[in-house]
Amino acid sequence: MNRFSWMVAGSLAVAIAATAGPPWPWMSAAQAQRASAYERIREFLGRDAGHQGRGRDSGSRDGGSLCLVNPGTDETVWTVQPLAVVKGPVESFVLKPLGAEHTPQPTPVRPNESGVQVIYSGAPLEPGQSYEWIFYQRNRLRELVEHDIPFRVMAAGDGRDRITTELEQLDAELAADGASQDDRAAARANYFFDHGLLADSFQAMFSVESPSENLIAAREAAVEDICSQELSP
Repeated sequence: MNRFSWMVAGSLAVAIAATAGPPWPWMSAAQAQRASAYERIREFLGRDAGHQGRGRDSGSRDGGSLCLVNPGTDETVWTVQPLAVVKGPVESFVLKPLGAEHTPQPTPVRPNESGVQVIYSGAPLEPGQSYEWIFYQRNRLRELVEHDIPFRVMAAGDGRDRITTELEQLDAELAADGASQDDRAAARANYFFDHGLLADSFQAMFSVESPSENLIAAREAAVEDICSQELSP
C-alpha cells in the first residue's frame, strides 16, 4: 500500500478529517483537507468508472488498448482549455470540433509512467460546442488505431458565469491565506466535484506544475483505480 492509500485508509476517517481536524497528530488540517478532496474523487470513480465514460478501452481490433481517464466520454466541462489524461502507448493526438470533416495533423506525445497528460494550449474552445479528443496508437500488427473521447464545453449563461465568479472568489481567498499549490488544487477539485464537474475536478489535480509527493500519489492511485475497470459500451 502506498503512502497516500495508508494516509487516507477508510473513507469514513477521511470524511471526519475534513470537519473534525487532522486524524493523526503529524497531519495538519490542510493535509487532511487535501486527502479528503482526493479520496472523495477516488471513491466516486471506484464505484463504477466504466459507466462514467472512463476505463480501459480494449475494444479495438488486433490488440489496441488504451485507458481513458479524463474527460469521461460525453462529459460536460467548464474549462475552455481542457486537459485529457490517458494511460497507454499513445503515439499522437488530435483535438477538433465533433463532426468536423477536416482532421488536423496529429500532435506527437511522449508517455510517462502514470499516463499521458495533454493540456490544450491553443485558442480557447467555444462554450456550448462539442469537441473530441482522438488518440492514436499502434496495435500489435503496427497498424494505427484510434480512440475517440467526445465531450462538450458548458454553454454560456448564468450557470457558467456563476461558477466563474465563485472560482474567482475562492482563488482570492486562497491567495489571501497563502495557500500552497496543493491546497489550491484540492479546493478547486472539491468545488468542481460538488458541482458535478468531474473532468474539471480532475484537471485541478493534474494541472499543478510542481506537485507534492502526496498529490503525485493521489494522481497515480486515481489512474490505477480507473484503469482497473473496463470502459462500458
